[in-house]
Amino acid sequence: MIDNYYKILGLSENSTQQEIKSAYKKLAVMYHPDKTGGNKAAEEKFKQVNNAYQILSDPQQRAQYDLLRNYYQFQATTTYTDFNNSTYSKSYKNAYYQRTHSKGYAKNYKGYDREKAEKEGIAIGSILIITLLAIVGIYMAVNIYLKEKLMEELAAQRKLQLEIVEDYYKKEDFRATLKEIDTLIAGQPSDDEFRGIREKVISELNKRAESSFQTEDYQNALKYYLILEDFETVFETEFEYKVALCYKQQNQFEKAIDKLKIIINKEPEDFRAWCEIGKIFFYKQQKYEEAMPFFDHSKNLVISFYERRYGKAYPMIIEPTNLNKIHFDIFYGRASLNKQLGNLEDAIKDCSWAAFLKPKNADVWLLKADCEQKLGNIQNACSNWEEVYNFEPDLVKSKMARYCH
Repeated sequence: MIDNYYKILGLSENSTQQEIKSAYKKLAVMYHPDKTGGNKAAEEKFKQVNNAYQILSDPQQRAQYDLLRNYYQFQATTTYTDFNNSTYSKSYKNAYYQRTHSKGYAKNYKGYDREKAEKEGIAIGSILIITLLAIVGIYMAVNIYLKEKLMEELAAQRKLQLEIVEDYYKKEDFRATLKEIDTLIAGQPSDDEFRGIREKVISELNKRAESSFQTEDYQNALKYYLILEDFETVFETEFEYKVALCYKQQNQFEKAIDKLKIIINKEPEDFRAWCEIGKIFFYKQQKYEEAMPFFDHSKNLVISFYERRYGKAYPMIIEPTNLNKIHFDIFYGRASLNKQLGNLEDAIKDCSWAAFLKPKNADVWLLKADCEQKLGNIQNACSNWEEVYNFEPDLVKSKMARYCH
């Protein structure tokens, strides 16, 4: 026979959950070891009370307990087994006793009573089987009901979570949207809908970041890039490069340099990153000595690039229009820096390459002419001014009139 948890708590089988909770609190306080000074009997009673509450306070466990308890009660009150392992009801046992002890009891009672007992045993066995089937059916029905309730609760919770995600998305709070959806994915990793929503948000962020970058809205571009950076783990060099440029345009030079150095650590031959660090030191911070090693290295890398692609005869083979603007920036930036540091001959050499890459850039010819003039090479300076005169005559008319005859 199993323990009567209702009796332990002093309750009836029809008690509500609130009554169960109240009875438990009252008894727990009464028998708690802290209140009874180590009394072993009280401690044991406390354990019984606690165990009873754990079962009865859980609807599913309580239902299973009630079914099991009813089964044991039925078995205990309706069956009897004699020494021949035959099962009888209690009423039959009493009648059998009266018959076998009466004076008119016939000698052939054994065969008759055994046949009757067998029939009654079969009937009771059938009742027992039906009862067990009923118990199993009720148990399964309770389980199905509880599972359905759980599924309903989960569905309601999921709907609420998706509404929260949608609300963040509508407000364009993409960081909160991704944070919420990642929490949902962590709890339900196999849910494809959650992953689909995440991919949609990431795609939208990429579109906005690229659009803002192309329109030179670097503040918004950086905002979107940084959200992507926090929620994605793998990035191409181009992504890192654009983040660095956004930092640069926002005058966050140290962060820009740190990001460019990350690119260099990954790809040491990325001459764009070397050049950009040089440009920040030179143009933005006026740190000329610190800028020069980066321009030097970027120039060496780009020359190596030409040699690998075109061979040693690269000066005669290169088609300038096929090259990215960064090639021009390297030579023109280094020329400007050399002039600032007084390295005029090196500046002239770099200007020659820059002019080759962009022959109609007036700034290059003017820079080169200025260096030639400072070196006293007036004829060479005039030749450079003449180049400018062909497409920007107003820029050099006065100088040519003064120095060139």
